[in-house]
Order: sequence, then structure tokens, then C-alpha cells
Amino acid sequence: MDTCISNEIIEGPYYITTIKHQFELTIKKNKYTDYIHVGNKRFNFCIELGIRKEDGIPVNGKLIQVKAEPECGFPTFLNRGDSISMILVTFQLCKELYPTVTSYEFDDESHIDCGVQIDPSMPPRKTIKPISLAYLSIAIYGKTWYERHFNARMINSAKYEHYRKSIEQLHFPISAKFSNFTEFIQTYYLSQYVQETLSPYFDIDKTWNEFFSSIPKHLHCDVFYNWLPTCISRLIDYSYFDRGWMIDITTLRQLNINITNNPVYKGGKQSKTRKRKHSKLYFSNTPHGSLIL
Repeated sequence: MDTCISNEIIEGPYYITTIKHQFELTIKKNKYTDYIHVGNKRFNFCIELGIRKEDGIPVNGKLIQVKAEPECGFPTFLNRGDSISMILVTFQLCKELYPTVTSYEFDDESHIDCGVQIDPSMPPRKTIKPISLAYLSIAIYGKTWYERHFNARMINSAKYEHYRKSIEQLHFPISAKFSNFTEFIQTYYLSQYVQETLSPYFDIDKTWNEFFSSIPKHLHCDVFYNWLPTCISRLIDYSYFDRGWMIDITTLRQLNINITNNPVYKGGKQSKTRKRKHSKLYFSNTPHGSLIL
């Protein structure tokens, strides 16, 4: 890939152009660590990575944070699914710039913000009512969001093998744990509203995965908030850990991108591609970060 990036100390910005968006890239280098920031003029910390060096040679990569606010997209705001492309583009660039680093470590503290987003201020915005995205994704898909989209694995292979084996519990019938709905709701202290909402979907003959998957997406925040992480943790024998994950970037798909010194899109205001009628979905690697899907 022909880029305008040399091996010298770089401040940037450089511009990464995809089919839908343009992102600004800034690289700050020092003797021991290079820091990569991806975003744009309105918010330049959408993604931050660190590259540790030994004797000038890059040896280790760290995905420090993801704060993919809508404003990360230019000339249009990020929409559902766009954040996946933004992360893929960042890793694709890192693969070109740092070929000796093939994996990036991270801590998965991703979440959905179930609160009503009323803060019109500039990003990053505070999370109001978080629910773990990792546990929600495990409940419905049997994998975390990072496993599904970036082939993430735990660094400790023995722990990861135990975790993946424990996921099989989600395919056992609910009746193996509970004899009726009353026993279930008493175990997790579900509110009257949650009880009434879940009742039509609950069947002890269903597997846990069938039960979780049958609940409409627009109800996830209302019915899963508070109790789902505890439920999943018990079902999979507390085998999931949010610390100590890695992504092998050599396994990721490649996107068509262009890197230049000058912006393809100039001036003007960012525009929204779709108006949302329900709560926004936020995901993060840090407690205060966010990632929109």
C-alpha cells in the first residue's frame, strides 16, 4: 500500500479515506512507545493504540481505548456497523506501519449505554446506564463482540479453552437449573415490569441461548439491565474475564483504504445518515469510552 508515511517521527495528521468516511491519523513517537490516535478535528481520540519498542524495534501492541462517538465519522456521523470498519482500518494501517507487531492486547470493558442520551456537548460523553456488551453478546451469540468481529482470544490459552468449554452451558435447557418461572425470577430479584415482560418468552424447555435470543432487541436494555451479567457468570462457571485479551490482526479482513497528506473531504458540517428513535448503543475498552454499533 502506497502511503505518505515515512519511518521518521510523525505528528500528522494524515487522512484515511474509506468508502463512507474519512479519519484523521496522528502518530506521536518517542524512544520507547509510539502512540496512534484516530479520529477527526471534532474528536481526535476515537481510537488510541500504543506500540512498545525495544532498541527501536516495535515488539508489542496495545489497544488502549475506543471512544467511537458519532462525531468520529466525517463527513457523515458513524452509524450502526461503521465502528467495526473504523477499527479494522486502524489495525490494517498498523499492520503496514508495524509489521513486527501482529497482535494487540486489550481489556474488554465494553458496554451498552441504556440511559437516554441527552448530553448535546462535545464528546467524549459520560455513560449513564451501562450494561456489559460482552455478557449480552455471549448470551445471544455465544461469543463476545470482539470475538465475533475481530477473532479476539484470551491471552491465557488455558483460561480461554475453559471459557469456551463453559459456553456450552448456554445450550442446555433452562429446566436443568430451574423448575419454573417463579424460581427463576426469585433468584435474580427481577422487578414486576421485567417479570411481566419476560414471561411470554420464558419456557423451561428452551435452552438458555434460545431464551435470550427470543427477546426482541428493543427490549434488551429494559429486561437485561442489572441481572444478566450475574446470570451469565453463574451459567458459565465464572470463566469469563474482561482482562487479558488479544487480537491477531493477521486474521482480519482487509478494507479498501487510501492514506494521504491532504483531506479528501474538506470543511462543512457532519451530517447524520439516520435518525435513531431508541437509546444509543455504546461500547468501550475503558470505563469512559464508547463504541457505536
